[in-house]
Amino acid sequence: HKLKYDLQQQLREVEAHRMSPYDLQLGLDALNMQASQLESFADREINRKEEWKAKIKDIRESHGWMVEQLSRWRYHNDREAVEEAERNELFNRTKMPSSIIGALDDESQSLNRSANVMSNLIDTAGASFAELVAQRERMKGTQRKVLDMLTTLGVSSSTIRVIERRNVIDRVIVFGGMIVTLIFLFFLWRWVR
Repeated sequence: HKLKYDLQQQLREVEAHRMSPYDLQLGLDALNMQASQLESFADREINRKEEWKAKIKDIRESHGWMVEQLSRWRYHNDREAVEEAERNELFNRTKMPSSIIGALDDESQSLNRSANVMSNLIDTAGASFAELVAQRERMKGTQRKVLDMLTTLGVSSSTIRVIERRNVIDRVIVFGGMIVTLIFLFFLWRWVR
């Protein structure tokens, strides 16, 4: 987990242009190699095999997420470099007053920052949604076990129906909250553009 944490810190450094992305790529390759080694050890493990497989899955997911983030950063960074070169070429062709050039440059940078903020918001929302889906699956399993246990203990079916109705109401509340959040993000996105 220390290497995973270090790589997350390095990703922030790369995004802030304080570190080379190639150093981060080396760390990601090392994390991938360690995950492969852990898989071979887990295959030989007898007692806690499932526990190790869950940890390895978490490492693989983190690795995939960081590789995706690095790819996105490279894409945006390369695109910004191309835009900067095109902008410089256009500015060299036309002789505009420096005040207009400065204002246009400030506006462009502001738009780029806004786009980056929206991209981060969308990424965060996607990660939150994925966590909610995973949590829902865990809760389904727990619900099945509790209902089986209650049935075994002799709890009446009317009590179980009340519990199930409550789950439906909770689900409506969660989906309603998601829809309100999406509408809010949509209007925020429209307002920013």
